[in-house]
Amino acid sequence: NKKRLVGKPVYYHLHPEDVAAVKQAFTQAKASKTAQQVLCRFIVADQPAAQPDAAKNSLRSDTKLLPPLAPGSFVYVRLNVRVRRNRDGKVRRFDCRFVDLTPLVLQKELELDATRRELARVQKKRRAIGQDLARLKVSYRELYQNAPVMYFSMDRDGKLVTFNDTLLRTLGYERSELQQQEYLRLLAPGTRTIAESMPSREGELETQWRKKDGSVIDVWLHTVPVYDEAGNFVRYRSAALDLTEKNRLAN
Repeated sequence: NKKRLVGKPVYYHLHPEDVAAVKQAFTQAKASKTAQQVLCRFIVADQPAAQPDAAKNSLRSDTKLLPPLAPGSFVYVRLNVRVRRNRDGKVRRFDCRFVDLTPLVLQKELELDATRRELARVQKKRRAIGQDLARLKVSYRELYQNAPVMYFSMDRDGKLVTFNDTLLRTLGYERSELQQQEYLRLLAPGTRTIAESMPSREGELETQWRKKDGSVIDVWLHTVPVYDEAGNFVRYRSAALDLTEKNRLAN
């Protein structure tokens, strides 16, 4: 009621965190002689209020003076402050205009809360998808590395780029011994060019490879040449199978 307001500093009714901003608005209005505008929160009746000297304290210390305030215990206000002076230029009073923004702010807060919930849901879904992708990558890596078929790719210069563990186990090499090495290193003696043991376009053929220990194995090879958007050759992507034992039994 009116009796509870008259004679009390405006800071007494402010949310503690807004005291400094309102005090600054009054100071600037007095110094600049122009109206100042500030957004703040006023505590409603029967709620803990800031002490009259709260403006002398820092923002953080103000907050510690009071228990936490629930959102419904204050209203959002746009405060317009204008200074009125006597003829001698001294401040006679401050004229203040209050515009209640509470309905608008609460509506925005509801929308923001809904947005936060939706964002949390999307982030949770994204994390789940990320975990699924990570598991798929592990599964794919295990399948690729331990497949019964030897997989490898070769660049336009004829150098090995990628290959799986099955190829290494079959030929007896360590990965570092073949990485970026020429494919010709795998071919049996007498094969002088890659073209002799690699299809010129997608297809398959039988050739012979030499293992690290020098022994020769029969290999079935299926190759797909890969081209870029301009039609330029980029690499070979191949699958190979050791046919040595099969051919021996057939013979």
